[in-house]
Amino acid sequence: MNKEIMTILNLNKNIIKITSPFPVQPQQYDCTIGHNSPLEGWQTKSDGVESSKKNQLPLFKYFSLPKNKNLIEKAKELRKAGNLSEVIFWKTFKNKELLGWDIDRQVIIGNYIVDFIINELGLVFEIDGYSHNLKGEYDLERESYLESLNLEIIHFRDIEIKKDIENVKKSVKFAIEKRINDLRKADD
Repeated sequence: MNKEIMTILNLNKNIIKITSPFPVQPQQYDCTIGHNSPLEGWQTKSDGVESSKKNQLPLFKYFSLPKNKNLIEKAKELRKAGNLSEVIFWKTFKNKELLGWDIDRQVIIGNYIVDFIINELGLVFEIDGYSHNLKGEYDLERESYLESLNLEIIHFRDIEIKKDIENVKKSVKFAIEKRINDLRKADD
C-alpha cells in the first residue's frame, strides 16, 4: 500500500483530488473560491505562509513591479546571510499581528534588491550600514528608480536598529499610517 498522500489540483476545473493510503474512497472537493467559501480571502504566499486578506485589500499595485529574475539566487543568499541589524528588524516585524501587514525581506524590484517591503502599501524599509556610505551615486540612482515606481522608501541607520528598536517600531507604525493615508488620498 502506498504510504504517501497524493494531492492533485486541477486549476481549470477548481477540483482537488486527494488519494489517501487509508481505506477510504478518493474524494473530490469543489474548491471554487466564491461567496461563503471557507477559502475566500486566503492566499498562499511564496514563503509558504498563509494569511487572511479579507479586510486588507492592497492599496498599492505591487504585482506590476518589474523583477529581474537573474537576481533570484542573490536574494536567497541575502536572506540567508542577513547582517545583525537586518535579523533584528526581521525578528521584530515578521509577525503580521504587530503591524497588521506582511513584511517581506530581500525582495527584487527591477535590477535592485530592497531590504524589506510591505508589498500591499509599496512601502520599502532600508537599513543603511557602513557599506551605504561607500555607494553614494549607486544609492541615489537606486532611490530615484524606486521612487519612480511610486514606492516610498524609509531609511534606518544600522545603529538605530541595534540600539533603539522601540523608536524604530514607532517610526514604522507612523510610516505605515502615513502611507495608507497618502495612498487613499491619491485614489480619491
